[in-house]
Amino acid sequence: MVFRPVSSSSWRGSLVPILLLSTVAAARGQEVDARAIGGIGLTVYSDRNYGGESATFREDVPSLTAYGLNDAISSLKAGPGEFWEVCEDSRYRGRCVIVSETEANLGPVGWNDRISSLRRVRDDGGDDGGEDPSDEAEVVLYSSRDFGGESASFDRAVSNLAYGSFNDRARSARITGRWQLCRDSHYRNCVTIDRSASSLQQVGLDRRISSLRPVDGDEGGPSGPATRLVLYDGPDRSGDSRTLTTGTPLLWTFGGRAESALAVGQWQVCTGPNYSGECEIIAGNVDLADWGLANRIFSARPRGR
Repeated sequence: MVFRPVSSSSWRGSLVPILLLSTVAAARGQEVDARAIGGIGLTVYSDRNYGGESATFREDVPSLTAYGLNDAISSLKAGPGEFWEVCEDSRYRGRCVIVSETEANLGPVGWNDRISSLRRVRDDGGDDGGEDPSDEAEVVLYSSRDFGGESASFDRAVSNLAYGSFNDRARSARITGRWQLCRDSHYRNCVTIDRSASSLQQVGLDRRISSLRPVDGDEGGPSGPATRLVLYDGPDRSGDSRTLTTGTPLLWTFGGRAESALAVGQWQVCTGPNYSGECEIIAGNVDLADWGLANRIFSARPRGR
């Protein structure tokens, strides 16, 4: 068995071919036929030495609860050449580790009855490129390279990681979807990334991430409804932001602050409350200074509403 870091512990057991059962199917309390064609998937067992209830998985499993194996795995076997990430919490959260080959007893390494989710990864410990079953954006930051050390998971924007004590600590990241990872708080000085990074040094972010947010795959802006207006108080979609999905006759605390915008669909923006004053129709990525509207917008609505 090979465990890739979340802790520095690692060990290797003998390589044992995995017997093919069925796609994401359980073989409960059965002897595995030694003549079966195998080598694909991760088989987990409720008892040590590959005993008790078992199930073989060939797809990602965000929660083992439905299989009756949540926090109930004591040994496992991975197919030859396959690498899997197992995590102590559902949806690949909490402490995670990369496993390969076989392990007859998870107790000595601190993983007995601890696994709640699992997913296949490439042989270098990165994502295999498959679609995440949850279809939701998520980033997991790790305090060490190669997805090791302490970790923290995020599925929404965080304007300042100092609040969660992970500011400027991340050295690797596992990415689902597309994210802006930013060197400064409030989404300033950002890099957009759509794949896992075993070393954030490759993208100039080693121990430098202070804020993060998911971005929409089509428009490149913060995730949200299909029709929306995102206003930013900095140039080039930086700084604090305010997202509008319906007409807003008065921006209150964000009024007169926007310097740039992302408009999905067409939006009317105005320099006065209740859509008064000087108004313009904008769409796409907009530098509001080019329109003479920087720090002047006080109301906005989708065009025609």
